[in-house]
Amino acid sequence: MGRRREVDALTARALRGLDGEAGVLVVAGPPGIGKSALVDVVLSGLRDHDPVEVRHAHPDVPGRGLSALRNLIPPAVVPPAPHIVVLEDLERLPLPALLALPDVVESVRADQLLVIAQLCTSDATPTVVHEMLEDPRLEVTRLPPLSPHHVDELVASAGLGTPGSRVSRAVQRATDGNPGLVRALVDTLVEEGAAS
Repeated sequence: MGRRREVDALTARALRGLDGEAGVLVVAGPPGIGKSALVDVVLSGLRDHDPVEVRHAHPDVPGRGLSALRNLIPPAVVPPAPHIVVLEDLERLPLPALLALPDVVESVRADQLLVIAQLCTSDATPTVVHEMLEDPRLEVTRLPPLSPHHVDELVASAGLGTPGSRVSRAVQRATDGNPGLVRALVDTLVEEGAAS
């Protein structure tokens, strides 16, 4: 709930990627904001299309900078068929490799790949990473917190009260609309028997 606009936009972009519009799309946001869930929903809707390959970024990737990042991105499996490659946990890469992300755009275009990179950002994220996300070669989707309306829906669907209820407002305040925190708090309340 609460991510229909983002799901629709990312699905449309992924379909364009499978039609040959290559590029690097970054889904960014704090821990628990729903980056993986968003990408999973989009990928589940693409099951009838060309292959989607999921790769995990790891801090022990050989090489530095661009070579380390490029080692994560395979060439298209069956050229010239376009493919989507998902890189998870990009924040775990060495900083020089992460900062090289805009530099892979031309090579993924040549390989007809759409790279969807998931990047966890926080108050501890270096300023240079935020600056890198402003690079016009990247397509960046920053996930906002859930609106109070969507938190209301989650709380109500769990049987914890009606929209706008005291419980719903308390969940919103305690989680700032972070979907992972909302789900965890709602699950805890349900386990503790707070559901009506």
